[in-house]
Amino acid sequence: KPAGKGKPAGKGKPAGKGKGKPSVKPVERKPTGEEKQVIEMVLRLRKANKDAEEEIHGWSIKVKTRPAKTGIKSSKATNIFIRAPDKAQLQSIVALKRKMGIITEAKATGSKSEKSDVQKLEEQKAKDTEASAEATEQDMEDTNEALTEEREDADEEAGDNEEAGDDEEAGDNEEEAGDNEEEAGDNEEE
Repeated sequence: KPAGKGKPAGKGKPAGKGKGKPSVKPVERKPTGEEKQVIEMVLRLRKANKDAEEEIHGWSIKVKTRPAKTGIKSSKATNIFIRAPDKAQLQSIVALKRKMGIITEAKATGSKSEKSDVQKLEEQKAKDTEASAEATEQDMEDTNEALTEEREDADEEAGDNEEAGDDEEAGDNEEEAGDNEEEAGDNEEE
């Protein structure tokens, strides 16, 4: 074909992307001592590139070699057969790690029925904000209640003081009235 004709580069679907399927991200933990020994034995037997059969910690590992397909660099291909202690048959290291519980499937991201981590975080943040607002509202109610009580107490004290002041004024008025009477009496005598 002449240059510049045909499909333009970069068009089309990226490799490995399915239609509408949610992507699943596996979660992997560190293997225990025994699990690590089993995995290392599988890797060692596979790397040896010859037929072998071993058993470790109840796991039976068998590696079979076969001629590689033409055009492949390796002269032999290996098949791995692993039998778990519960007699389950496995044929890959990933399957072995899944069986041991080292690799677990995370929830699918992009699935409509499952919530993403971002959605969960947003919901938790909303709950925290709501709880904080409720706590603030309760604090404000408590403060208003305390202030109202203080005002009522202050008003009562002021009322008591006014009554006491009224009594004193009444006494003063009585004294003045008595003084006036005396003056009036004195004036009559003159």
